[in-house]
Amino acid sequence: VDAISRLQENNVKFLMPCKNTGNVVAALREFAQKKREKISGNVIENNLGSATYYIMITDRKNAKDSDDPEEKYIGFATNHPAIKTEVYAKRWGIETGYGKIEECRAKTRISDMESRMLCFYYSLVLYNEWIIVRAMLSDGTERQSAMTMLTFKVQLESLLIRQSKPPT
Repeated sequence: VDAISRLQENNVKFLMPCKNTGNVVAALREFAQKKREKISGNVIENNLGSATYYIMITDRKNAKDSDDPEEKYIGFATNHPAIKTEVYAKRWGIETGYGKIEECRAKTRISDMESRMLCFYYSLVLYNEWIIVRAMLSDGTERQSAMTMLTFKVQLESLLIRQSKPPT
């Protein structure tokens, strides 16, 4: 309730999956029985108040052949019914990207902000290099190389160590 209210107060467009609470499950069942439209008004309540939003009901990806509306459909909460629910799937790539950048981050206890920013920028460069190498190793289709971040970092470190040794 609080999150939806704050988003609406600040005129922020949002799209998020609904938890299957009592009124959401009821909406999914009504939709399955053709008693409810794909997009309709809904209310979420808690002990502090309530918030209204649109519920957008769509088929679940990889939905099982089930008669249970909870397994067949998913509800999305939004304040902007023109948003396409397909957009929600794109957020996984963004969140994965942030996670991979975090994997690249140098682990340090430095409190100096300039040094911390340098470490962050380094992680961005390392992440981008990993993306470029994966694209170069791909087989020409949309499929990327399966090189993990760990493999990339180990290969890069061994290359740097070999190049940093003075010739004997």
